[in-house]
Amino acid sequence: MRFHGVYKWADIDELDQLAEGAAEKVRSTIDNDGGYWTAFDSDRENLWVDSRRRVRLIDHWYKVGTLWRWCLHTGTVEIMSGDSPFRNERGMSISKYNAFACMIDTDGDHYGFIRRLRGPQDAMNQHRSKAMHIMNTRQLKIKEGAVDNVETARREAARPDGTLVYRGMKEDLEVLQSDQEFLKQTPIIRTPNRKSTPLAPTSN
Repeated sequence: MRFHGVYKWADIDELDQLAEGAAEKVRSTIDNDGGYWTAFDSDRENLWVDSRRRVRLIDHWYKVGTLWRWCLHTGTVEIMSGDSPFRNERGMSISKYNAFACMIDTDGDHYGFIRRLRGPQDAMNQHRSKAMHIMNTRQLKIKEGAVDNVETARREAARPDGTLVYRGMKEDLEVLQSDQEFLKQTPIIRTPNRKSTPLAPTSN
């Protein structure tokens, strides 16, 4: 890595504690430039100044050749800068930040815990999609001759307000719902019931 750093929101008046005249320098830059401190990014004013007139103070460490340098700035206003005073055991210039990454894939890409949840999330999405499909479909059990047109009965059964016209007994036409299949696609995590502890009697 060739760049390290952090940022903190700071009141403009607090900048004088870091360098004399820094607050006035930052304040004049905001007033003169309208707060737009990055070229072609006039829609990103809130990246540097918030509604409370605080500024984003950047502690920026960067490498130039083999030398690490640092710069304390907000927007394009440099408050302090210098060379890194830190050296390793071989006398080489180093940053004050010791950056590391514990999760790197075979392609060298960094990732976090969210990537590990993609598989379970895909499984949940597939189960939910299947459950929604089961909720919106149904089968018909029809005795031969109970309806005049099977396709018409199928269309009416698929509608939420459909009307099924048939002849014969009640058992001659039955709408089948895949309740068991639906339950399989919507697992419910149940927590054990907590036993309530009776309150001890109190005396006045």
